[in-house]
Amino acid sequence: ELRVDGQGRYRFEDRHASVALDWTELVWPPVLDDSEPLFSSASGRFEGRGTLEEWQAELGAWLQLPDQPRARVEIDAQGDRSQARIERGLVRPDDAGQLRFTGRAGLGGAPTANLDLVLERFDPGVLVPQLPGRVDGRARLDLAGETLALEVRSLGGRIRGQPLAGDGELRVVGSTVERASLQLSLGENRAVVDRPDPSAWSVSIEADRLDQLWPTLAGELTA
Repeated sequence: ELRVDGQGRYRFEDRHASVALDWTELVWPPVLDDSEPLFSSASGRFEGRGTLEEWQAELGAWLQLPDQPRARVEIDAQGDRSQARIERGLVRPDDAGQLRFTGRAGLGGAPTANLDLVLERFDPGVLVPQLPGRVDGRARLDLAGETLALEVRSLGGRIRGQPLAGDGELRVVGSTVERASLQLSLGENRAVVDRPDPSAWSVSIEADRLDQLWPTLAGELTA
């Protein structure tokens, strides 16, 4: 049963507002039939204070998307009407490691973001049961309108009992990959993707043990 408790204050003289909300069994959007909601939250709390020109906010909640594991989400941020500065961000699925992030996100006009991402002991098996393991990594994500740039600074850990390693860069504009330089290895399998400009692709695959990649595969592949 949905329950929401809250309190708030507003000062007219300086347009300063403060609000605190606690909830349990939240579903959004509310559905009265068999339709699946966008997300549900077993419990959570939001606190915010300030003006549109200078505000602070904290969120802590259990969230669940359709067909995805439940995750704890925590965000501490401050900002103004144009951007949010994320001082601490956390996404932690049940017993499956966590993703930490910090940086900036635009709040108006075309989407913009500059985020530093840290993956710690994440288990991809919660998303794909055939790929259990623990993965660590560091990356930088920059988004400006239709342009997305991803720098994978490090990637490690183990998947299906095999050592994982990788790094590289990727730049996408709209639906076009303009530049790519990626290296990935898992066990005895390696792949290198290089695209220095939109007119050229170079892909190298040396997969000596396909069975290390997926349970039903066998043999080897070179391309």
